[in-house]
Amino acid sequence: MYNKKYNKFFLLVTVILLFYSVGGSVNKFNNITNRTIIPTSPDIIIQDLKYKSSNKQHPRLMATKEDFNRIRKLLKNDTYLEQWYQQLTVEADKLLVDPLIKYEKSGTIRFSPSSDNFLNKIITLSLMYQLSGNERYADKAWEELEIVSNEAYFHDWNPSHFIDTASIATAVAIGYDWLYEYLQPNQKKTLQNAIVNKAFDPALKVYTNRVNGENITTFWNTSNNNWNVVSNAGLIISALAIADETDELEKESGEILEHALNSVKNSLETYKDDVGAIEGPNYWHYETMYIAYFLSSLNTAIGTDYGLSISKGLSETGYYPIYITGTSGIFNVGDSNEENFSSLPQLFWFSNKYKKPEIALPALSKFSPMNIVWYRSSNSLPSTKNTLPLNRLFMDKNIGIATMRDSWSDPNTMFLAVHAGANNANHGDLDIGTFVLDALGERWINDLGRDNYNLPGYFKVNSRWDYYRKRAEGHNTLVINPSKDPDQEINAVGDITMTNIDSNIENVSINMTAAYKNSKSIQRDFLFTPKKDKITLEDTIMLNDFSEIYWFVHTTADIVLSNDKKTATLNKNGKSFYIKVTSPLDAHFLIWDAKPLSSSPNPTIQSNTGGYKKLALNIKNTKNTSIAVVFSTKPF
Repeated sequence: MYNKKYNKFFLLVTVILLFYSVGGSVNKFNNITNRTIIPTSPDIIIQDLKYKSSNKQHPRLMATKEDFNRIRKLLKNDTYLEQWYQQLTVEADKLLVDPLIKYEKSGTIRFSPSSDNFLNKIITLSLMYQLSGNERYADKAWEELEIVSNEAYFHDWNPSHFIDTASIATAVAIGYDWLYEYLQPNQKKTLQNAIVNKAFDPALKVYTNRVNGENITTFWNTSNNNWNVVSNAGLIISALAIADETDELEKESGEILEHALNSVKNSLETYKDDVGAIEGPNYWHYETMYIAYFLSSLNTAIGTDYGLSISKGLSETGYYPIYITGTSGIFNVGDSNEENFSSLPQLFWFSNKYKKPEIALPALSKFSPMNIVWYRSSNSLPSTKNTLPLNRLFMDKNIGIATMRDSWSDPNTMFLAVHAGANNANHGDLDIGTFVLDALGERWINDLGRDNYNLPGYFKVNSRWDYYRKRAEGHNTLVINPSKDPDQEINAVGDITMTNIDSNIENVSINMTAAYKNSKSIQRDFLFTPKKDKITLEDTIMLNDFSEIYWFVHTTADIVLSNDKKTATLNKNGKSFYIKVTSPLDAHFLIWDAKPLSSSPNPTIQSNTGGYKKLALNIKNTKNTSIAVVFSTKPF
């Protein structure tokens, strides 16, 4: 009798425990979207993946089956999607006859052509297959994927330049995911093995400090720059693609996800209150693309990004490309190019994620395959207009950028962008005080931008400053007592402020004192006049000793000087722009080629600057002086 009662009681307790255990489990999974902390166990991450993408559901990276169904239905009903699909078709058709990727390096360092070209190729072909169902696109994508997976052609994915590894891993993962229904079991196995052997294995050695003499880049694990984002993003996306295929893949993918999710916080933490980019616009674009890749993939595959997207800086970073874009190019500080962004698909993702409709506006006029994935019809509502303030200060001391303009819509508006920031920023230059200036639809004052990455010592502190484009003399700023040494202090940080004098006048000031050895005080001020058809630049200089000062601006325009050489007329494309020096009274302009001073290093292998001229002032034997120059769209 006792045993029967005991057995019934035991059975009842067991049922109750099971009920609450299952209920708790269901509740746990139903609340995945509310999680804001990275799980402490990789097993939990895999469980979350298997719950949200149950029964090996694919696609799951950045878009699901439902997303692709929605896009197909809208292709003929949404003007933007229809236009982008036509462009996608053209690009995909070109790729059908494109040569297959080869294992080639540029300067023995990075893959050439870029591994990101390969990523774009796989995205284009795989997306075209998803939307059209035409297997010729999948066939071509598989040919490419098979090459990078085959030991005979790609024995590795270049872990010595790990962002190549990450980029190819991202491409293989997206191909695996978006072509999942097309791929045969043996093809899937080939791609799984490639991801594990060529991405996961070297990455786990980095994460666990087991790199021992192998040629594998390791610094990205603890850095806070683009390498950290790109490397971890590629690994996260790859793990999400294949984690639930086998027990072994679950284990290794879980480890990768745990390490990568924690490591990537290093770079995401740089997106705090400010919305700028320490590494300049090109690297903002590069980094935020991978941020959008991996955060959107976490949400579609798992249902949460574990709080990684919760950041004021991330929610507002989409404003950065809007503000640093002028009428004739971007403000290309550091290793960036002057040309406008050719695509900005990540702005759709940021706009929708953070519910900021105006952020998406610049992306509507550009094409990228990822437009089609991240765009929503709400991004193109007629009611969405750019009502942003005209001026912006990115005041983080390492960024230090101010931009001003007359109008968002007038193509002839005057646009000024000024840089202080940190000289030792990753991809930074010795350029505190530099600026660019657009007016009348032209860029009149240019930044020369990047040089060849394969130049000897280009990324080494002791030799980077030998190259003209990286020195202060290669920018639109001051040089004091020039020599073969760096012409600004390499660890200097410029302090920048913006003051609204009244409703029409804006003033930007940079304290440049720290940039120069022989300085008591150096202040550079830019003043927009009420109608903003003029800008006044004034440098107030106090030095410890009598010195020689050079004032430089670079331009691609033709320059004509007045008889007294105090006024320069810049001519370009049938338009004219005017520059006048008003102080010191005896100062006059010089026209020079854009090349190093005779006292400066002049490596013969650096890029040609023949398309630029330099407008210069040279003031000798002075301690205290004020240099004032006026820039105008109208003759003086």
